[in-house]
Amino acid sequence: MDFVVFDFETTGLILPDQANQEDQPYIIEIGARKVSVNGRSPEKIGESFEVLVAPPVTVTDAITKITGIEDEMLRRRGVRIERAIKDFEAFCISADYMIAHNANFDKTVLQTELDRLGSPNVFPPVLCSMHEMQTLVGGLWSLDKLFKHYFPGETFTAHRALSDVDALVAILVRSDFLKTIASA
Repeated sequence: MDFVVFDFETTGLILPDQANQEDQPYIIEIGARKVSVNGRSPEKIGESFEVLVAPPVTVTDAITKITGIEDEMLRRRGVRIERAIKDFEAFCISADYMIAHNANFDKTVLQTELDRLGSPNVFPPVLCSMHEMQTLVGGLWSLDKLFKHYFPGETFTAHRALSDVDALVAILVRSDFLKTIASA
């Protein structure tokens, strides 16, 4: 079974449904990694996908403080959302499932970007590691808390998309979550 573990960094948090689509957050970074599970064999950690996206709005100081992503970085190295989504779609299309931590956020942001572009959603189904793992750890834990639980004393660079993805992949492998899903 093939998975794509993914994460988005954005210009902010999702607003209530009645908010104007243009006021919803924009993707500023996409990170993803392919992972394959074949029965009881060890997981195969595959290629990664990482891209900065130039949004049509200014990144606030608060978001820069959280992510380290600055407007200048996005202006110099960011691609247009159309290109980022097309490339991300090509990366994900062969997966059986996509996985994100707090997937409701990522799914909503992705759908908002697709709606803005007038593009259909052809991405594979998305599983939420936060909700799926709550039975393993006894609650809805942040990615940081899960990482500390499974890797005491180790750290990762939070709020950068590929770093968050790699931390989540490590957690999913250590917890046997992927093997459990693949054998279901």
